[in-house]
Order: sequence, then C-alpha cells, then structure tokens
Amino acid sequence: MTDTSQDQKKVVLNEMFETLSNACNSNPRNSQAWYFRGRAYLYMQEYKRALYDFSMAIAAEYNNNYVQDPIKENL
Repeated sequence: MTDTSQDQKKVVLNEMFETLSNACNSNPRNSQAWYFRGRAYLYMQEYKRALYDFSMAIAAEYNNNYVQDPIKENL
C-alpha cells in the first residue's frame, strides 16, 4: 500500500472510532455500536479492548431484551 492509502485508512479508522465511541457513550445500551467498535479493535489486534466491547455489546443486548420499560408497565 502507498503512504497515501495508509494515511486515508488511518483517517477513516479514526473517524469510525470517534463515531462509534460517541454512540457508545451517548447510549450505553446501543449493542451494535459496542459490537462494531469491538470488531474494529479486533482488526487492529487490540484483543483486550475488543473483548471488553464485545462483553458490553452482550450486556447491552441482554438489557435491551429483558429489562422492562417502567413506563410501559404502568400503562
């Protein structure tokens, strides 16, 4: 790969991480954001970070499926 394509790849990766991190921080129950950020870490061989994000994705998905909405319960 040329230096230009490597630089472009880094820019895209940084933008992706920023977007996914914002999504994870603004809505911790966004399992897809955790999952895709975990995949990006996996691609970069950042295994501990990938494992953390995958664990957060599983926890978020569990909470999305099994935690009852208190507003709906009172209707």
